[in-house]
Amino acid sequence: TSQNKDIDWIFVMFHKPMYSPLSKQFEEYIIRNKYQPIFDKYGVDLVISGHNHIYSRTLPLSFNKLNISQPIVDQNSSTTSNNSNIFTNPNGTIFLVVGVGGAEPYRITEKLYYIANQYNERFGFVDLKIDGKRLDGALYDIGLNCKMAITEKTKREVIDLESCLPSSSTSNNSNNNLKIIDRFTIIK
Repeated sequence: TSQNKDIDWIFVMFHKPMYSPLSKQFEEYIIRNKYQPIFDKYGVDLVISGHNHIYSRTLPLSFNKLNISQPIVDQNSSTTSNNSNIFTNPNGTIFLVVGVGGAEPYRITEKLYYIANQYNERFGFVDLKIDGKRLDGALYDIGLNCKMAITEKTKREVIDLESCLPSSSTSNNSNNNLKIIDRFTIIK
């Protein structure tokens, strides 16, 4: 695939994240150790995973064989200084965790240096649009208002998923009212 001139983009999808903010679920170092060198070799553009009930997007990352817990961040692909949203010919893969689709979001305990954006406040989805050698991505908050409830078993407050209703601004079924949480662009 990486040698086929008719293919502009290479995506990989799997369940557990290789890179993720510190949360209830841990990053998968075994998967990282096995697969990221392959992703680097063959030019994988985007890895999409779930499992962790949060959203996160990394900067372009390459495998660090000297310390697998410290990936190498591409410092040269941003089109403007300190821009963590637009990447031109990035050297490395961007990793998305899209786990905000319906289960209760997990608490994020720390933002790691290679995470460009993270979110765990409400439910959402990622929209990817490709136009030739340009990919635009956006995380949308779908605007659900949910009530909280105390569980009988653990006696802690959780989201009552059955109570979730669209907010008044999104209840007219218009996608124009979705809140954009994150935007990013990759240009090849």
